[in-house]
Amino acid sequence: MTLPKILPAILLIMMTAVSCTTLTEKQTADISADGNFENQLVSAGNTMLKAFRENDSRLFSQQLSGELKKEFGTDSFETGRKQITKSAGNMQNCRLLGILKGPVFTSALWAVKFEKSGADKKITGQELLFKLTAARLDDKLKIVSFGFMP
Repeated sequence: MTLPKILPAILLIMMTAVSCTTLTEKQTADISADGNFENQLVSAGNTMLKAFRENDSRLFSQQLSGELKKEFGTDSFETGRKQITKSAGNMQNCRLLGILKGPVFTSALWAVKFEKSGADKKITGQELLFKLTAARLDDKLKIVSFGFMP
């Protein structure tokens, strides 16, 4: 398998790299009108996880903006989702673990439970961490990275 073919899975499974670029208003997505950055971040993450569970690439990509939205289209979503569901199973539920605040970036963390049945029909479960990182520009959310981690 070549790197370009597995890149979408890597983007979803691992954190995407945060590029050192200036955030412009054009690159931001106004996810929520309430102005509370942490609420916007949690709302975007909950929506992304719902879209992942329901296999809705359109809803998932609506939370992204700028270069990240261009890089992570429908094909990347489907490839990444297929890889995760193949290894971890179907998403069952999730719970917000907390928010990590920094001077530029803020991250929200969820524990996401997956289940799958093996060849012996025994159901196994596991949790993966989902991390969503964003920056704030004029009270607008700019998602810079996201991903599932073991």
